[in-house]
Amino acid sequence: EAIPLVPGTMVRAHLDADRDRYYSYELPEDGPLEVVVFSYAGDADVYVNRGDSLDAVALPSSSGLGNDYGSAQPGDDLVSVLDAPAGTYLVLVNAYGAAADYNIQLSAHGSEMELSAGGPRGLG
Repeated sequence: EAIPLVPGTMVRAHLDADRDRYYSYELPEDGPLEVVVFSYAGDADVYVNRGDSLDAVALPSSSGLGNDYGSAQPGDDLVSVLDAPAGTYLVLVNAYGAAADYNIQLSAHGSEMELSAGGPRGLG
């Protein structure tokens, strides 16, 4: 089951090695959308798919194949879509190769992101 994300609210989580966790967000109208994952232990990667409803969204895959959006580089992972279409977004966080401790946060339509020690950086 996907955990709903609230714009501007940071969620802190832990995943065991090579495990997945899903999050969801309903974007009510077209506009900017950002999802940032800050790994402070391990390497948590982020992948995103969009659909018209939660039932219609294909599950994102940590293989990176068939995903609408993704960021699988080590370090701070960010998916940024300047003109995201309205709809339901399903976000996959994968602990690549080792356990991961991370924060995840979503911004939509310019909502503020919470910045704190151990939190996302450099999103100006």
